[in-house]
Amino acid sequence: MTIRFHVPARRLVVIPKDHVEAAKDFARLRVRDTYSDSLQSDPLKLERDILVGALAELAVHHFLPGCPYPDFNYYAGEKKSWQADFIYRGDYLGCKGQWESVARSHGMSWMFQWDSLTGRKDKILQNPVGLHAFCLVKDSDPSRVAIQAIVKSKDVLHSDSPFLELPNATYLQKYKRCIYFNTLKTGIEEGAIEDFADRF
Repeated sequence: MTIRFHVPARRLVVIPKDHVEAAKDFARLRVRDTYSDSLQSDPLKLERDILVGALAELAVHHFLPGCPYPDFNYYAGEKKSWQADFIYRGDYLGCKGQWESVARSHGMSWMFQWDSLTGRKDKILQNPVGLHAFCLVKDSDPSRVAIQAIVKSKDVLHSDSPFLELPNATYLQKYKRCIYFNTLKTGIEEGAIEDFADRF
């Protein structure tokens, strides 16, 4: 099923092979971390979670003119930064990725840390500045990434945002919040928020 990749051709990014391999290497390195709030103990699942985020960053790097290359340096847990993924044109730019197979199973959505056993919340939810990109990555060919939307963080990630919803999975509702694509798409179509991907 490929219907989810029916986006305008300019939004479908094909990442060079060497960049995909760099993302895979980064994900393998990062699996050694054991962040206590990840709620993920399966190393293979954790590696895929890290990889899909790295591929989203690469896609945005190739999509946006002048966007810097992602920081794929490895940092130990105590030195890991929770800042935005990029500084783009002087402002913060965050990226979220989801595997196409996960979207088919659970709906197209992107998850944020809301609270946790360690009390951590994604900083972008505490101070929603800059832009946020939401991407979908093809499992069978991870070099292919669809840019689903790029929106102002303040429009969708503030604490009272109607776009920031509870996960469908009950066990995640205490720790996570989600942006669901159907809700985001409706907001864009109704003019409540702007999709900046249309500008490029």
